[in-house]
Parts: sequence; structure tokens; C-alpha cells
Amino acid sequence: MNRLAEQLISFAGRHRTRVLFLLLLLGLLAGLGLLRIRFTNDVSQLFPDSADAAVTFRVLRETRLANTVRLEFISSGPIEKHEKYLDAAASKIARLPGVKNLVFRYWGNDVMADLAAFSGLLPRFHGPEVLRECDPDTAVRNALKQLAFPVPGGTGRLRNQPFGLERDLLNGLANLDRLTGMKVAPDLPWFATQDKRRAMILFDLELTIGDAASVRRLLSALRAVLEPRPDGLEYRVISGAMHTLGNEEVLKRDATVAGMVSLFCFLWIILIGCRRDWRALWIPAIPLYSSLLALGVMTLFFREICLYVIGLGSCITGLAIDQGIHVYAAFRGDTAERRTAALTEPMVLSAATSILVFVFLALTGIRAYVQLAVFAGLSLALSCVLAMLALPLLLKREHQIAEIPLPGRFTIPRWLPLLLLPPAVWGGTVLLKHSDFSLESLDGTPGYIRMQERDFDRAWRAPDSGNAILAASGKDADEALEHLRLVCHELNRAGIVYALPPVPPEKEQRSLRSRWRTPETADRIRDLELRTRAACLKHGLPEKFFQPFFDRLRNAVASDSLDLPPMLDSVMKKMVKEHPGGASAVAILPDDPDSMPKIRGLLKRYGGGHCALLSKEYFRRMILDELGGRFLWILPLSILSALLLAFAVFRKISDVLLAMTPVFVSFCGLFLLGGLTGSKATPAAAFALILLTGLAVDYGIYAVSQLRNPEMISARSSVLLSALTTVAGAGALVLSRHPALFWTGVVLSVGIALACLSGLYLVPLMKKGKTSVLPAVMLFLLFSSGSVSGKEKLVPVEPDRLPQYPQTAFRLRANAVVRWRKEAHSVILAAELDPAGKPVKIVGISPGSGLLIFRVDDTHENDRWTIFQSGGSASKKAERRTDAPSFGERAGNFFLYPVRRCAAWLRKMRRERIFRQLSRALVEDFRRIFLLKTGNGLAGEDKGEYIVVREKDGTEWEIRPDSVLHRDGSAWECEYRDLGRTVLYRNLEWNYSIRIRDMELTAKENGK
Repeated sequence: MNRLAEQLISFAGRHRTRVLFLLLLLGLLAGLGLLRIRFTNDVSQLFPDSADAAVTFRVLRETRLANTVRLEFISSGPIEKHEKYLDAAASKIARLPGVKNLVFRYWGNDVMADLAAFSGLLPRFHGPEVLRECDPDTAVRNALKQLAFPVPGGTGRLRNQPFGLERDLLNGLANLDRLTGMKVAPDLPWFATQDKRRAMILFDLELTIGDAASVRRLLSALRAVLEPRPDGLEYRVISGAMHTLGNEEVLKRDATVAGMVSLFCFLWIILIGCRRDWRALWIPAIPLYSSLLALGVMTLFFREICLYVIGLGSCITGLAIDQGIHVYAAFRGDTAERRTAALTEPMVLSAATSILVFVFLALTGIRAYVQLAVFAGLSLALSCVLAMLALPLLLKREHQIAEIPLPGRFTIPRWLPLLLLPPAVWGGTVLLKHSDFSLESLDGTPGYIRMQERDFDRAWRAPDSGNAILAASGKDADEALEHLRLVCHELNRAGIVYALPPVPPEKEQRSLRSRWRTPETADRIRDLELRTRAACLKHGLPEKFFQPFFDRLRNAVASDSLDLPPMLDSVMKKMVKEHPGGASAVAILPDDPDSMPKIRGLLKRYGGGHCALLSKEYFRRMILDELGGRFLWILPLSILSALLLAFAVFRKISDVLLAMTPVFVSFCGLFLLGGLTGSKATPAAAFALILLTGLAVDYGIYAVSQLRNPEMISARSSVLLSALTTVAGAGALVLSRHPALFWTGVVLSVGIALACLSGLYLVPLMKKGKTSVLPAVMLFLLFSSGSVSGKEKLVPVEPDRLPQYPQTAFRLRANAVVRWRKEAHSVILAAELDPAGKPVKIVGISPGSGLLIFRVDDTHENDRWTIFQSGGSASKKAERRTDAPSFGERAGNFFLYPVRRCAAWLRKMRRERIFRQLSRALVEDFRRIFLLKTGNGLAGEDKGEYIVVREKDGTEWEIRPDSVLHRDGSAWECEYRDLGRTVLYRNLEWNYSIRIRDMELTAKENGK
């Protein structure tokens, strides 16, 4: 192989002009291919193409649930004064292209008329046998009871609904209202909050998931339609489509920032490492050119390219630069071709291991990783070939590369790295305990969009209204409803509460009405009418008091219309929708984690591929099952493949194990650091470990190749440079806002740094070390036995030994001492707290002067800090003002004045950022202290002097005879005394503490 490589290098050197012209032509063709690329940020491309995920996202696309837009209007005064503007805006929006199913007014001006119209729905909702349940005497007595009191809307509702046959329909609507948790003003015929400060227009869009261009066109059209707005009226868009736009903005920003930062780092590292040789700048040009060619080839196979792949471009470029650095280090002197050819085996093996792990990622079935495998594989393969053949054409033979010191002459035992195994196991268990497999871990929606959604939910929904959506698709509305009702029937048998669309399928409505059009049913209606008249005369009511009911009933039987009252029509427009090529129907369920496994099983058996459950808990379980299951077999497979490839080249077990040492060290170091820092295990971090397997082994391969052929290969300096560029490419992703890119950057940058150090220094020292592994095995067994023997017997915990606080909204007044930054301040605390999730409000007042020390709440809009913000007392702050330099002093320091002003501005911005973060921490701390959820049936480990209870969220309770300690690792701890009447809370992250005593707790009245 080396001989063939040397011949190819010499051939390229003899035909230098032709080779460079061919490369230029290929680059132009690839650039033209980029013009037809369409980028997308569809989150479904980050999920495997499995049964559950495929059905879920297919149903999500077919039902267009992510395309629902809630256009919210916020008024500085009563929203009713803008009614005409809102009506006009709704009519204009309904005429926009792509807008469907707009709902604003959900009933007419006469509410009682809409309710009375329900009696005309009887032949479409029930069969004629329902007339057997009608008792005229009971209907008359109920009417007399209600007439004894003032009846809203007069007697119209009583005369149209005498027998209560609409009860099932009204109960269904009430159940739907309860499950959705919507809080609307009941006296307005359009969507408005109960405080009448906000209004809402709902509509659907005809666009595909991930189409950010259509979302931008919508926002532009809305701005044109809604302007000019009345004074004091603002609007904002709450929709899943905003996640599409926000993700695109974040990914494009992350890709741009990571690309520019990594490129700057590449140039700086290469110029320093290559002793300011400007020809060395061709080294990063090779992988950039290879990436261009790879994208050009991808346009032939993919109609859309995921932006997540582009975001990892800096990381891929950092990997590909390694090949050029090794060629640059070897291509020197008269034997440049021979020295470069000697790198063929390690370079090919390094590229093969890296490409192989990307191939394993493609085996997960995740479309984004399939595209990443194609992009990375082509980029690395082309970079390897071009670095060997084209880069020597652009270099001189006389250049030097910075040398690094060799490791000491002493040796270490080969089992020494195994000492990292016990702490790494501990770190891995901590990471799994704090794992985050929610949908948010793959979603990079900006914070301002999430904040708007949380504010929307607080204004429009009840605090405990967590719900899930069961969606079904079909060819038409009837088929979608049939699929939905089939699954809901099984949910009913399983005891799971749900709310279906209130109107049955049209096919069923027509079938029921046909059963009413028989002579027998007409006689039954006539008989009931006569008996009702007789009952009215008997009890003193007019004979034809209930005649409107029978008139509506006969008209409904004779009519062929399927029109609905405005109230039902608005509900059905949101729950049953027609789309081009199909339809959808949805039901509402509680988002109960305990029922999720049962619902998933029912969907697999009865869903038929047409139904899917959409909820945060369901997505979390699906991510954990789908991605977690694939990770558990791909990671060992990638490690095994790296072992086999290394063995195919080195043919010696000891050298193969040495080559795998950087992989082992990087994994152990990451697990240990993750456990110490309390980081979270996410899907992106898990799959970055698979990438790290193929990248970290490269440093072991070059280290072993250096030790086997020291006279031909001198790759130590080039290995360090390549590691620096790889860390720079991956480390630039740490600046990303998208969580998937961020955690990929963290894992790869830290792991590659550890792998490089172990390859440069640890592997050479281990080469001549002893091979006994007995001490490491004994150490591991000792660690394992210690952890097992430390387990204690569980003992029950009395609930009254834990602190007890009200489970409803309450006010708190207490004396407290707050310590922060070596300062202590006595304050009178006043706070409002609510376990239902409403905003927490906290005020601290000086007991001596009555001055406000701080005021914080969940919104963080009115936060205020007076004493801590100055870094001292108010008097010291005044002294600093009096010591300000005069105009003459500023003029005398003309050149330093701008610097000082800039430094003062930076200090001010830093101080404001600190106190914004401190406000959030203080609100969260009060939730931890007082909003406790300690149920019955607790059990803990008996430690002799105290009992330890560990909760699912990772927190611990230490229950002692005179106190209770609640803590969360190294983040915070709270000590309760006197059954919770005295509290000492320490925030270890912010290094402040609060001692609270003399508490007074009072219930908070609703609305006051």
C-alpha cells in the first residue's frame, strides 16, 4: 500500500497543472449543485424510522396539529372596546391564502337560542328509542320548579328542552372544557380571558412541518392585515409553526457562529504550529473543498438536507483537517514522498474508523444521522485522498513544524488506567439519574418563544390542565372519527378518561335520522305530544307550553341539513378537520404518566397505524425507548469494529489494547466529569459518544504507529495540532443555543482532548509497562462490594416527621436573615405561593427603615434590588457617587475616559445579568422550600442516627430526631426545624443562604 501511495503522489506531482484544473472544475460543478439544496429543521428527522415514531409523525403531518395558530391580542384596557377591530381582523385573516378553519366567535348573540337549538339535533344524535325515556309528568314538574326562580333567557330553553335529552351532549362539552383547561370569559361570544384583557383568534395553516419560509410569509401577511392597530393593543403568534421558525434561526446562527469561530481557530492554530508558514493555510482549504464536494454529491440523493447536519459542519471540518496536518508534517526533505506514503496505513485506518462510526449512526434509521453519515463519510474520504495527492502540490519541501516534549523515561503499569473505572461507573450512574430524554432536549426553540407560550398558558389555561391529544387520520372526516372512536372505546374499557368530538360522523347522523322517518316513530312522537299536553293541563301550564320542542323535532326529522349551532360548529372545526387528501379528528386525554404504557399498548393493538398520542410524557418515553435501545447496541458495536480494524493493521493484541486506551480514558473522563458537574444525559450526548469511539481511537493508532516505526513516522507534533483543530471544531459547537449541537460539542471537545493527552503521553509510557491486571481487578471488586454492602434495610417514614405547609394558595410573613457575598441583612419577608403553579411573589423589607431591599416574582419584569446590587450599603453607594471625577479630571484623562466608561458599562451589564439570574434562583428556591409534595407511604434507608429517603428527581431527605434536611447534591440544601417553622436554606451554586423564622401563614382568598 505504501509503494502504491508513493507512486500516486509522484504521478500527481508530474501532472500538477492538470490535477489542479480538474479539482477547480469539480468545485464549480459542486457549487452549482448547492443552488438546488433545500434546508429543513423538521424535528422528526431526529427520530428513528421505527413503528411508533413513524406513525406518530405521519399522523402529526396528516392532522396538521402543529399548524394550528393562536393569534393572541393583549390590551392595556378592556378588550371589549376593540371588538369591531377584532371582527374585521378575523374576516381579513380568513381570506388569506393557506388559512383554514378560522374560529373567533363561537356562538351568536343569543346564547339561549344556541342552547335551544340542541333539541333539533336529537334525530342526528340518538335513535327513536330514546323517546321511551321521556316522562311528561316529570318534565312538567321540573319546569315548574325552574319557573319558580328567575330563568336566564326567559322560558325559551325550558320549552325547547323539556326531557333533558341534550344532557349527554352538554356533559360531553363540560368534560371537554375540563380536560382542555381553557379559562374564557363566559359572557362574551368570542375568545377572551376571564380578566377581559386578552382575546384570541384560532386558525389552521396549510404548510408542511419544517417549512420556515411559509411561516415567514404568514407573519408578513399578518403584519399587513393587522396594521394599523388601535393604541394599547398588541398581538403575538402562539403556534408550533413558531418553533419551526425559531429552530431555523437558532440552527443558522449556530452554524454561522461555529463556522466562523472554528475557522479563526484553525488558521491561528495552523500558523502557530507551522511556524507562520503561509502555505500551511492550504491545510484547512482541503477539508472545506471536500465538504463542498460532499454537499454537491448529496444533492443527487436528498431533496432536503437537515440543518442539524450543516450545524455539525465545523466539527466535520475539524476532523478532516487532521489528514492535511499529518501530510504537512511528513512532506519534508528529499524523501518527502516516501515519508508521506508511510502515513498511508494510519491515515486510511483513522479515516476508516471515523467513517465507520458515522455509518453505525446511519444504522439507527434516523434520517438526520443518515445524511450526517453521507456528508461526513464523503468529506473524510475526499479529505484523506486530496491530502495525500493534492496537498503536496501546494507545499514546499523546506518547512518545519513545532515540536512537543517527549514523555519521561519512566514507565507505568498497563493496568493503571483501570483505576479510572470505579469513579467512571459512579459518574455514569449520576448521569443516568439526571437524564433528560424529553422533546425539549432535541428542540432549539429560542427562549423568548417558550416564555410567550408559558405566559399564554398562565393566562388561558388552568394551572393543573396538563393534557394529551389523541389524533386519528383518515380519508375523510367520517373515517377519521371512526378510527378515533374505536380507540376511545378501548380507553373507556381501560378506565381512562377522555373527551371525544361532540358530534358523531355524518354517516351515523344520516343513519339515525333515517330511523326516525318511519310511521311507527311518527305515531310515537304524536302520542308523546298528546300525553305532554295532558300533563301541562293537569299541572296548570298552557297546553302547548312544550310545543316548540315537538315542532323542532319534526323539522329536524324532515330536514336533510347537517348544519350545526355556532357553538358546536366552532368546537368541531377545531377537533375534526378536512385537509387536501384526508381528514383528522382528535380527542383530549389527561397527560398521566402512569397510563402511558397502557395507552401505547392500546394504540398498537387498535390504532391500525391511523392513531397517535401527542404529549410531552409520550414523547419522552418514545425517545427513551427508541433512541436508548439503539444506543445500547450501536456503542458496543462501534467499539468492537474499532478493535477489529486496529487488529487488522497491527496484528498484535497488546498494540490493539494500547490503541484503544484513549477511547477508554476519554469515556471514563467524560463520565467522571459529568457526575461531578451534575450534567444531564441527553440523546445528542449519547450519540456523540458513538462518534467519540471512532475519533478517539485515531490518537491511539498514531501513537502505536509512532512507536512501531519511529524511524519513518514522526507524528507526535502533527497529532497535537490535529487534536487542537478537532477540539476547536467541536468546541465551537459549545457556543450553540441548540441543545443537540451544544451537547455534541461538549462531549466531543472534552473527549478528544482527553484522548489526545492519553495518546501523546499515556500510551508511550504504557508501552514498556507490566501487563498484570490483578491490582485493577481487586480494586474494582472492592469498589463493587463496598457499594453493595452499603445498602440498608428500608424502614417506613411517618408523614408527620416531614415539614407540612398548606396545599392551597397562601401568604407567608416571616423574619429572615439573608447572607450573600459576605454580607448579612435582616429582612421582613412577605411572599405569595400557590402549589397550583401560579407565579411566586417575594418582597424583602428592611425592619428598621422600612426600605425595600428586593422584590422578585416569576415574570422577572418588576424585579428590584437595592442593597446587594451596589456591593455594599446604600451609604457606600452614595460615597462612591460623591467621589466621581470632575470635568477637569476627565479632560486630563482624555484617552482613559472612554475605556473607563466602557468598563463601567460592562460592569453594569454584568451586574444586571447577575441579578436577573439571582431573581430566578430566589423564586425557584422558595418553591423548593415551601411547595413540597410529600405523600404517604414513604420509606427510607436506616443509617442508625438518621433515615435517608431518595426521591425520583434525585433529591434526598435526611430525617433526624431534631431536624429534617432536604438537599440536591451540590446545588442546594434546606434544613427544617420545629416541624418546618424555622428554615435554613443554602443555595450552594450562588453561595447565599436564607434563615427564616417566626413564620405566619395565612390562606389566600380566590382572586384577592
